Amino acid sequence: MKGVFNPLFFALYYSISYFYTFRINVSKFIAFILVLLPLTNYAQYNLLFLETDTLKISHRSGGIAIDSLDTYYAGDFSLTPGGAWNNPFGKNSTDYLSVFSHLQKPLLLPKTIKSHFAALPHLGFVYSFGSKGLQYVHADYQQSFRKNINLNIHFDKNAYGNIKGMMRNTGFDNQSFQVLLDHRSEKYEGLLYFNYIKSKRQLSGGITSDTLIDTFGLEFVPVRKEYANSEQKSFELGTQHAVNFNKDTLVRHGIIYKNRWSIENREFFEQGAMAGMYQNIYIDSNATRDQYQIAKINNAGGYFLKTNFLQVEALIQHSFWDYQNLGTHRDTSEIEFQGNVGIRFSNFSVQNEMKLNLAGAHGEWSESLKAEFKQVNWKHMLHFESNSKLPTVFQRSYFANNQSWNLTNLKTAQQTGLKYEVANFSKWKLAGQFGWKNMKNTYFFMNDTWRNDTLTNINLFTAIVGADLKWRAFHLQPRVTYSMAPESFDFIPQYDLRAKLFYNQKLFKAKRLDFIIGVDVRYQAGYRLLDYQSNIDLFVLPNQQLTHQPVLELSFFTGFKIDVFRFYFKVENLDYFWNSKTNLQQIGFPTNPSVIRLGLTWDFFN
Repeated sequence: MKGVFNPLFFALYYSISYFYTFRINVSKFIAFILVLLPLTNYAQYNLLFLETDTLKISHRSGGIAIDSLDTYYAGDFSLTPGGAWNNPFGKNSTDYLSVFSHLQKPLLLPKTIKSHFAALPHLGFVYSFGSKGLQYVHADYQQSFRKNINLNIHFDKNAYGNIKGMMRNTGFDNQSFQVLLDHRSEKYEGLLYFNYIKSKRQLSGGITSDTLIDTFGLEFVPVRKEYANSEQKSFELGTQHAVNFNKDTLVRHGIIYKNRWSIENREFFEQGAMAGMYQNIYIDSNATRDQYQIAKINNAGGYFLKTNFLQVEALIQHSFWDYQNLGTHRDTSEIEFQGNVGIRFSNFSVQNEMKLNLAGAHGEWSESLKAEFKQVNWKHMLHFESNSKLPTVFQRSYFANNQSWNLTNLKTAQQTGLKYEVANFSKWKLAGQFGWKNMKNTYFFMNDTWRNDTLTNINLFTAIVGADLKWRAFHLQPRVTYSMAPESFDFIPQYDLRAKLFYNQKLFKAKRLDFIIGVDVRYQAGYRLLDYQSNIDLFVLPNQQLTHQPVLELSFFTGFKIDVFRFYFKVENLDYFWNSKTNLQQIGFPTNPSVIRLGLTWDFFN
């Protein structure tokens, strides 16, 4: 260990001096480090904490379990803009605490892909198509080179054509492409990641009246916007590099460098008589082309220490962002300190990430802790997060054909959350999740501007209990979700009860045909409806109070598996034939109609 502490002492001394330059109280900074740094989460990708899973010959794209194959990637269909990718209350939603992400930012990025070691190159393929023009494609590829270089590639496409039988002007085409390349050697570790997402949406704004649905069908109901659509693009490219100074392979330390380039862009197009639809017209009364783009460059450098059970990194990051809105540019430089710590033993691990802004962002900070403890048949996970952040650049200033705002007195909003998960993997599989979130001074879009002085303190609580019960070839998978929200923010259903009942058995003498047939049942309690504003592509707090009525939903599925090939057939929303067709899931968007979906998966190892 000799020689390790000299660079560490220098890094801490330099950081403290840096803080002093920006007039930050040094004693508070030291206390912040001592209290929060030992607890420490990890960002989207973190080189030191990146775990590589071995891709076994039993791996299947869409998950190994055949019982969840029909919803693993594509999810259930939704009439809300963007489909299942942008529906806060879709059938696959399990954590209603995340509904706030739909109220803050128009574009949701795809989930981070994992690093895999593949002894044999693997190609996985998932394809499904259905009535009303539904289509979904997924492909993933993994290959390892020289046992220390791993390549992972994912492609997804989820689309619905605006075909007769659905609402007018409601089609979408979501695509994402992701690459992760990581390398490990004695002297050097590095990774490269690339994420690209593109989303085209037809934005009807919802129906204007529900009186014609029962008589003529949903396709003849007039909508708010016949000629409105948007195109969103997000690009992200980053690399990370760590150079080891120590010859001892058990104790590694040295310098680490990270960089990231990202661009988010959105364009909104609309034609029609604007005077009848909007209160304000700033550019054109007949046609709209709103546009904004946020480009950001991050560079971070510092020191790292890595042993078999401990990983530590301390970095100073410089960020530069440029916000372009219809030809107007705004740019800012920001500097922040990042401290990341990971501790791992045989059955216990802790990973934590701390960030503290030094200049350019009013002292923003965030803290996120993840802890995991494993027993013989039990797994416990704890996630704590807390932050104080300014509104996003898009929330601060925007000018468009029918919208304009400029927040001059920026204030930070605080969020604190705690989530505990427990699972049992014995014969009777049980799982539970308990979550709490507090939000203070959060900005919400109300009355054509962003406000943080109305809902100043919100507390939410959710509890989820599920099981996988089996008797011979029959399975019952119930899940109960209970949510509690204040009366001023009752946009979350109090109860969400779901159950999957199915028969799963290997047939014939060779037992090579794995057959499944079953139903999905769901009861969702009522909740207050959010509104959707097409020209800014956001769910917003409504001016009118409308309620989603409690509903019982039913879907049927069947499928089979033979070696690397799997097939499924599903009829979603059978309840559409007897439930009220005018029951809204969001303002202007009725309950989802019945659809038929067929799909297959195929995995090839070479």
